[in-house]
Amino acid sequence: MCGVLRTGHGGGKGKRVGVSVRIPDRAIAQSLRIRRPGGPLDARVAPLALTVCVAACLVTALASGDASQGAPALAVAAMVPAAVIDIRERRLPDRWVTFAAGVFATGTWIAWLSGQPFDVSTIFFGALVMAGPILALHLLSPGSMGFGDVKAAVVLGAALGSVDWHLAVVGLTVASGLGAAIGIGRRSRTIPFGPFLVIGSAIALVAGSFVSMRGAP
Repeated sequence: MCGVLRTGHGGGKGKRVGVSVRIPDRAIAQSLRIRRPGGPLDARVAPLALTVCVAACLVTALASGDASQGAPALAVAAMVPAAVIDIRERRLPDRWVTFAAGVFATGTWIAWLSGQPFDVSTIFFGALVMAGPILALHLLSPGSMGFGDVKAAVVLGAALGSVDWHLAVVGLTVASGLGAAIGIGRRSRTIPFGPFLVIGSAIALVAGSFVSMRGAP
């Protein structure tokens, strides 16, 4: 960035002195990052909504008495930090998405050791159903859907698929509906989609737990 300083006496011709000012890339990124966070609704209400949904998800999983739903609930909960960062900075950090994937894999492995069966095909279909449409949108318009959302959808879809791959359809539908409603209501052209994926997954898991409890003898 170059500034220009003009010197000289009144009436005379001024002399232009170029002043070179270097701004580190990190400082530029930080200044842009400060301007990007949303308003009070994003900063306060959204994290609270995420916490409530995930708490309901965990409580419902425990109340159902089905140990196989513990790992998906923990995986959804582990995605909350990534969703909060997405609200503030419009990005889903790989380290938190990877952490959630590790939580799900570890929880599933422990449940398997305790005698709880799981079907790899339903996990695969859950990830495919939730991440497939998001990946297609990312390929068609990378500016409208980031690849971080694709990776988050893979983890969340796999978690829901471990219970029932149809829950991934419910989760994606709820996330898309909520995201569209909030975007239209706020008249915003861009919104972070990660939080809606987490909320939609939590709602789908709670709904699945409720249905299984109702159907239990």
